[in-house]
Amino acid sequence: MLYTCTLIIIIMESSQQPMKKIRLSGGARKMLKQKEKSIKGNRSILSFIQSPVSETVISNSKSVEFEDSSYQLESTSTQGLDFSTEYPTDRGHFEDIISSDMKYSIVSYGPCRPIINFPYSPDGSGVLRKFSASYYNMTTKSGLQIPRLWLCYSILLNRVYCETCWLFANRNQKGFKNNWIVGINDWHHMNDKINDHEKSQTHIYASSVRLHWSENKTINRHTEEQISKEADFWKNVLTRIIKIILYLTEGNTALRGNEGSGKNKSYSEGNFIRTVKLMSEFDPILYEFILESYDLNVKNCRGQGYDGASVMSGSNSGVQKRIMSVAPNAPFVHCCAHNLNLVISDAAKSTQVANHFFATVQAIFNFFSSSAPRKKSDERSEAQSLQKKMESFQFVLMLSVWENILRPLHGVSKMLQRDMNLQNARDRLKDVYYLINELRNNYEVIVNNAKSLCLRWSLPVTYTEPRQIYAKKTF
Repeated sequence: MLYTCTLIIIIMESSQQPMKKIRLSGGARKMLKQKEKSIKGNRSILSFIQSPVSETVISNSKSVEFEDSSYQLESTSTQGLDFSTEYPTDRGHFEDIISSDMKYSIVSYGPCRPIINFPYSPDGSGVLRKFSASYYNMTTKSGLQIPRLWLCYSILLNRVYCETCWLFANRNQKGFKNNWIVGINDWHHMNDKINDHEKSQTHIYASSVRLHWSENKTINRHTEEQISKEADFWKNVLTRIIKIILYLTEGNTALRGNEGSGKNKSYSEGNFIRTVKLMSEFDPILYEFILESYDLNVKNCRGQGYDGASVMSGSNSGVQKRIMSVAPNAPFVHCCAHNLNLVISDAAKSTQVANHFFATVQAIFNFFSSSAPRKKSDERSEAQSLQKKMESFQFVLMLSVWENILRPLHGVSKMLQRDMNLQNARDRLKDVYYLINELRNNYEVIVNNAKSLCLRWSLPVTYTEPRQIYAKKTF
């Protein structure tokens, strides 16, 4: 870019008409020399930064060059064809392998599909047969006729051939056959041969290449567009960096910081780095680049799912509300894994017995995980209290019940946190639903399991009635 701008300035200066010499005074010549000296020192940077006219000239020259090339491409798209013949794209005029320019000319002109009185020729069994123009179209069961644009007929060769495979087939493909490239003149069972070729991998691949060719999506074209887009982005970034440097240096402001060496060990990024970071937070070029580089468009969002935090799922100012205002077709769905955990949490608080059980489990966890120093008497009394609760039949029974409930739910919760489609998630939740429903009918099995655990651990298999607490009468 710098070299191009300098070159344009030189060309513009050299293209000006010579003017008459004007003799300046000695003071004026001295001031002119000082000005030229200062311009020579700053010309390279200023030509890059302060040259909107040059950039406009460059962009316009690019567009004009593209328009000229497209016009020239249209006017020369059929060059190389022999227009002295009635059918210039006849296969008989060309070799087996042709250049890319000739391919473009043939595709631009159109296929060779004559409708004539086709000549007879003997097939493999010696029966005289001929090609029919009805093969140019495929007739569906409803009577609709779809043209086979790939099917062509060569008058010079008296053969039918596939223009798409001739121009775009991968000839190094395994199992490749060139019979539809050279041409076929055996008209026996011609309809079956055409249908088989349409379904072949060679023809499907050649058709996809032709589609990309017609849409100008070749690899070179895509690479050029990507390089041009990347160059424009870095040109804009470099422009901003140089403008930041010029802005800071105009006020004699230091650019660099310090790494905390010597007595002063404080680290400072410096004015330049801080200014660049500040600019990157509000610069639209960087903002658009991030969205375009990942091909992100909020309006294309068709769904959103978060946990139950109000900052994410809030209906007034949450993230889901803000996205819905931009993309109305993106409804909010609560995260399935978090939703399942909330259901389990509410179920654990549903009864007083479950609350006592989980409070005991939490107390056991706190007792073993806490590392704060405590008196031995308090530690001993708390351990005895927890031991008494753990050795009760109620605790062992609740342990057996919740183990049968949480074990399948834990597996489903882990699966829902991974990538999974809706069908599999529905099936897993349905299986857990049926499994938990069966626990209601198998309550006796759970009780017997709890009793066997108590016998194994030498614990009493009896319910302990809680002590009744009566209010003290004051009169």
